[in-house]
Amino acid sequence: MEKNDILHSIKEIRDKAPKRSFKETFDFIVNLKDINLKNPIEKVEFYVNLPHGKGKKNKVCGFVGPNLLKQAKEVFDLAIPKEDFDKWDKRETRKLANSYDFFVSQVSLMADVGKAFGKALAPRGLMPNPKVGCIVPETADLKIVADRLSKMIKVATKNEASIKCSVGTSDMKDEAIAENVQAVYSQLIHELSKGEQNVKNVMLKLTMSSPIVIKHKKEAKWVKNQIRK
Repeated sequence: MEKNDILHSIKEIRDKAPKRSFKETFDFIVNLKDINLKNPIEKVEFYVNLPHGKGKKNKVCGFVGPNLLKQAKEVFDLAIPKEDFDKWDKRETRKLANSYDFFVSQVSLMADVGKAFGKALAPRGLMPNPKVGCIVPETADLKIVADRLSKMIKVATKNEASIKCSVGTSDMKDEAIAENVQAVYSQLIHELSKGEQNVKNVMLKLTMSSPIVIKHKKEAKWVKNQIRK
């Protein structure tokens, strides 16, 4: 995907979208074809580090023991020590799951984390994930973990053959948004069994705008109807 094609679409979105009194999100949408989501192998799920972040810092919560508590309080948005796990009730754990983007756990506490918070985190796909280094030893440097997670997003198919993710906000520069789009798309192509042959179309939109189909040769089409599933 050429950066100029993306930049052209961003410009058209900005030109057509009414001015808002709040900061909107740029959503990147890729509709897929010829994939069977009932087959686990064909489902898409990966993490990508956006070169310029998504316009706001990810919120990270850490589950830690005494050895990592001081570090966790300094670099994470919330640190929950082991001795406080049983103080969180069902309502509070649901609120916790809805308030943070990533959860980090000390490896020795994973069983306790699952017992205390699993019912809220697991259905949302938020349990500490080793793929992105969210399960750490007692000797971990949590600042490195926090820095890595600050610009990371999860990209996944859910119940439909498409992916949707945030790639920036309306106050970011067009170049930064375009480079974020390229980073997601490039990794997505590698994750798909048939590469670009599995891509039906590629879209970009603001929170309150209709989506634009990103086309080659600096062409873009304004989509007024609802996105076809």
